[in-house]
Amino acid sequence: MVFEKSKENFLEACKIWTKSDISKGVSKYYENFEGYSKDHIKNDIQEYQKAIADLKQRSEEVKKSKKKDKEKKATLEEVKRHLEESLKGLKDKQKELETLPQRVKQIKADFQEKMKGLNKAVEEVTWLKMQGTKDNASTIQKMQELMLKMIDMNKLVSLDEIFKSAGMEFKLENETGPKVVKDFRKLVTMLHESIAARWYDLAAGEKIGAKKVENLKNMCTELAFSANAARSERWELDYYTELLALGLGRLTITLGIQQVEAYEYMKATQYFLKAREILSGIRKALKLEKLLGEQVALARAHASDAFNIVYLLNSYANWKAIAKDTVDAELKDVAAISVRNIEEWITKQYGFPPEDKINAILGGMIWPTPQVPPEVSDFMILQSSYAPEPQQARASDGKPDGSAEGRDPRIPAGKGKASK
Repeated sequence: MVFEKSKENFLEACKIWTKSDISKGVSKYYENFEGYSKDHIKNDIQEYQKAIADLKQRSEEVKKSKKKDKEKKATLEEVKRHLEESLKGLKDKQKELETLPQRVKQIKADFQEKMKGLNKAVEEVTWLKMQGTKDNASTIQKMQELMLKMIDMNKLVSLDEIFKSAGMEFKLENETGPKVVKDFRKLVTMLHESIAARWYDLAAGEKIGAKKVENLKNMCTELAFSANAARSERWELDYYTELLALGLGRLTITLGIQQVEAYEYMKATQYFLKAREILSGIRKALKLEKLLGEQVALARAHASDAFNIVYLLNSYANWKAIAKDTVDAELKDVAAISVRNIEEWITKQYGFPPEDKINAILGGMIWPTPQVPPEVSDFMILQSSYAPEPQQARASDGKPDGSAEGRDPRIPAGKGKASK
């Protein structure tokens, strides 16, 4: 099975947590609470300062770039928005540092309360594994709630310091191999991946429909969290970026199938082609060649099927008209067989569209540019030379519009004697 290792990481991390001497880490942190809290806030301040410097540099680069004015303006506005958010965050953290001595007592009380809730949530999720509870939306929700408790706690105190004091390390494994994780943010990255793997499994067990799409959207949400966390940590970024691309490709294929079921064949084809593009861009870090090859082939196959259905429906409509109107008995039989075969194939694949939708579907057909076979081209020259010219409407002065009296019809306008 794919992602089995990633899937187990959440429960494995909870097991490590419950077996570790977390109380030792909490006690040591509590003894040096104000000092650790100061360091925690100072680290946040440094991150804001770095982000502000990066954004200012980005702003200067955009101003010097050769982008079009409209595109440049949009980018600068986005950079400005992020800069304003970072400046506000920095100001809040600086104020937090200034008022820390007066707030230590209250923060300690919050810390104790939240730590109790966090440990209880870890035990509840660990108990799920001991009971052999199967994955469903409810069990995954418990894991997500635990994640939120961890993140909330880390905003209050530094879980990295608690892990360090307790000697905690998380031995986990994913598609890139085994990992020994000691940093909270790296742990969060892998926990989001683990939840995503569970959504992937739930989606795989669903037939095409709203529930499958919902599960895949949830998966992509978790993978996006992992990719963003990996980016901020500059850790395993290529792997998590490509993992997100795999999720987005899978979701896009499923949405394409939904469009086929709604008889929106052209839109479905566009979705499938986009899925192929997304999946084909995965090249180096995600070493899942077999799965990727399968998904790319699936996107291409669905794209061909959806596109072909439009043309098969055109064949169906025309063969049906022939079967109804022709007096040629042999041709009537051929037409009837063709109508039946096309109808059976489309029905077995995706379900046959209602008759009243067929004309609307055929309205979106795109034909290749017509091309004359070499064997026919000479005859067409003769045809154009000797075929009678179509009658044109007369102008008010009694002469035909665009009249070229006395001109050899084989000589294009502007190429006769008058042009010399």
